[in-house]
Amino acid sequence: MEDILSLLENNIEQGYLGDDNDAEEEAIRYSSVIGNFVNVDDLTQSNIVFYNNGVNIFSILQYLENGTYVFPGFQRRFVWDRSKIAYLALSLIQGVPIPPIYLYMDEERNQVILDGQQRIISLFLYFNDLEYCKSDHSIDFKEVNKLNADLKQYERSLEEERIGGNDKKRVRELTKKIKELSGDLLDNHGMRRTSYYIEEHDISFCKFSDKNKRYLMAKRLDTTVVESRNLNIVPHRIFANIFKLLNSGGKVLGPQEVRNGIYWKTSLYSKLFELNGKEGTTWRTIYGKISDFSKDMEILLKILALNYYTEFNENADEYEISFPGFSWAAIMDEYSELRALDEKNTVIDVQLLENYLNAIKITTLTDDEGKKLKCQKAVFEAIFIAYSKLRIPKDFQIPYTWLCDLKFDPVLSNKASVEKRINTAIGWLKEIYHA
Repeated sequence: MEDILSLLENNIEQGYLGDDNDAEEEAIRYSSVIGNFVNVDDLTQSNIVFYNNGVNIFSILQYLENGTYVFPGFQRRFVWDRSKIAYLALSLIQGVPIPPIYLYMDEERNQVILDGQQRIISLFLYFNDLEYCKSDHSIDFKEVNKLNADLKQYERSLEEERIGGNDKKRVRELTKKIKELSGDLLDNHGMRRTSYYIEEHDISFCKFSDKNKRYLMAKRLDTTVVESRNLNIVPHRIFANIFKLLNSGGKVLGPQEVRNGIYWKTSLYSKLFELNGKEGTTWRTIYGKISDFSKDMEILLKILALNYYTEFNENADEYEISFPGFSWAAIMDEYSELRALDEKNTVIDVQLLENYLNAIKITTLTDDEGKKLKCQKAVFEAIFIAYSKLRIPKDFQIPYTWLCDLKFDPVLSNKASVEKRINTAIGWLKEIYHA
């Protein structure tokens, strides 16, 4: 069988258009969302303008490196594996249509990626012969590109030295430098050099001739830039409407991912993104690795919203939820909207959450039998409300083992059940706090 790289080289020369297939379709399918509602008044007044454009790969890579393209907090972590990246590259090579990239022009004139993060990062990786193997890292495209360019240069020098002079001292020096740069790339950026295959055939970018490399870099991707020229409407409302309208099919995002998309530029969400993303913290220890679908963000938002709507009823001598038609989605949506323009109370709320997390004392992560300790989510949220309402001092410590021993059974989501858990948790915390 003719080598696939040679075949692709020939296809590039001939301007070949390849046939579509199921694997390729799966590789380029993009995530989107169906919004719960669109504010028609905001939409009709927001003076939205669309610019349809084609951007070549070379420019896309430059925009990533110089910060023209911005990845907002609502985007999922990069999750594509090498197989999907390889099929995306094959689509590009063969001229198979790839869905357009949607961008939003914000007030700072940055182009915010609304849809296409997985594809854009995949192209960056493919054209740099890189693999993203630790996707908890945020990508510094400029630094990665510089490191990778240096690494390639040292690799070329090593190859030339081995073919030509084979100076052992020089070979050791180059090998050491390559090891150092590779370590920096992996440890600080979560990336490493790799090859891309379709089945057993290597189609890595570095394998193509210089002429065809230039041809591929000149390939254009359709992009649509969205901009609002009405500065009288609150920016996050405009963004919310655009986000919901553009994302109307395909793989639906979860409710928290939708909220992230709407409120990502607000102070509340910025602070929660920061808190949620910090490695080595109590929260990360309790929850585990960062959720691909923002389930961890949802828990943090959920307990802040619940705390906001929990008030003491003196007549009943207990705490109640002061939210009509209670539902988790409703209180999180409403709380997000209320805090969107309230910087002062946002700081207070998030500080209280940080105090609570810092108060949790973790001395062990396993029980007496060596099994991993797990804190029930319903307990975690109810104890936070109790911690807040009892105004526990910052220096008070809550044993993590104690939290893990507490259980609610069953855990129901109706208003009465949530209120019962809150009042029970207040009783539990009083016992160890002696309030």
